[in-house]
Amino acid sequence: FKGMHGVVRSFPIVPGIDMAVVVQESSSSLFNAGDEVVLTGNKIGQHCDGGYSELCRVQAEWLVPKPPAFTLEECMIIGT
Repeated sequence: FKGMHGVVRSFPIVPGIDMAVVVQESSSSLFNAGDEVVLTGNKIGQHCDGGYSELCRVQAEWLVPKPPAFTLEECMIIGT
C-alpha cells in the first residue's frame, strides 16, 4: 500500500493536532503569560511538535483565546 495517510509528515515528532493550554511566556503582544488559549490545526503534530508536548512554542497568530464558557478540558472534549 502506498499513499499519503495519517497526519505526521516527518519523524521524530510529538503528536497532537490540537491543544488547550495556559501560556507560559510570550514575546507577542497578542497574549500574556497566564492566558488560556486553544490551538487546533495549523500544522502542529504534523510539521512541528504537537499538543502532547510538555512544552510547545508556536506562532501567536495560531492561537485563539479560550472561550470563557468552557474549561481547557471541555475545549479538548469538543476537539477540532
